[in-house]
Amino acid sequence: MLWLSEGDGYRVKGPMKYINHSAKPNAVYYDDFTVVALRNIKADEEITHYYGEGWD
Repeated sequence: MLWLSEGDGYRVKGPMKYINHSAKPNAVYYDDFTVVALRNIKADEEITHYYGEGWD
């Protein structure tokens, strides 16, 4: 689940379900589910996003 706010979630399907948490992410996604790289991501490098507090 991708929680947009308390009680408002989206069941993630497809490639986005493989984006993992990191305190130092290399990607971000927006409310319309657009994924944007924050820096160059090398081939075979894991794509990460900051999920928020409490995920470390």
